[in-house]
Amino acid sequence: MEQQFENTPVNEQRKTSSKLNFLLGIDLMRQVETNKIEIIGKEKLEKLPDNKPIVFITTHLSDTDVPLASFVLSRYFNIGITHSSTHNPKENLGVYLETLIGGKENFFSVKHKKVNGRETGFFDPNDFIKMQEATKSGKSLIIASSYNAKDTNPQQIGSTIPDNLGYGAVYLAHKIGAILVPIAVNLKPKEQGGRPESEVIIGDYLDLPKIELESFDEAILKEKRLSSEEFVKFKEIKSKLKEESAMVAKNLASMLPPEKRGKWQTN
Repeated sequence: MEQQFENTPVNEQRKTSSKLNFLLGIDLMRQVETNKIEIIGKEKLEKLPDNKPIVFITTHLSDTDVPLASFVLSRYFNIGITHSSTHNPKENLGVYLETLIGGKENFFSVKHKKVNGRETGFFDPNDFIKMQEATKSGKSLIIASSYNAKDTNPQQIGSTIPDNLGYGAVYLAHKIGAILVPIAVNLKPKEQGGRPESEVIIGDYLDLPKIELESFDEAILKEKRLSSEEFVKFKEIKSKLKEESAMVAKNLASMLPPEKRGKWQTN
């Protein structure tokens, strides 16, 4: 199957595009084959600052969003991808094969748990240590904006941006001083069936005001009960991260058709 791309140079300081075995792993991730991938806003990649790492944050309206965004961005950047699996073939054979072919060093797991019988992600600062190290070697990271099992149907039919997004991407951006680049993926199923067409839409980058996270990490990892002062500080930082996450949600929503925006409708 031929995918439609144009060769577009990006900032020379960024590392070369991902290696062939990684590209094969990314292609394997795609759970829905698309007849055509249209890249919208590709010129914005040329305008990214040269002196900062990059975190790409994608929609997660289907299991295909991250693979399609990765498939596009890996042509221009040396990328790493976060996911919620543990590289266990019994748990998720597809993810196991993708990492086996693409190289485990290019994939970064975040922990997950079951709540009311459904899997969901949860926040652990330790999950981000390897990601921080990877950016020092020139990798740009791709993170889904949410983990929500009900919103991962293969063709985005009926899916909307969830009401509550995680704040892992904004947290990581603060930890490494990165810019955030929103990436929206819009699948357009064929009325008569067959392979859907897709849009990978690149948004304007966001350069967030710096937040010091040392006390936030300590509060989460601390085994003893927090003091009143520590608790207030923790809640304040968490609130700021959630506010920034909501800002990203609105940004992603603005790039999608109205029926996929959920509560994040923009005027």
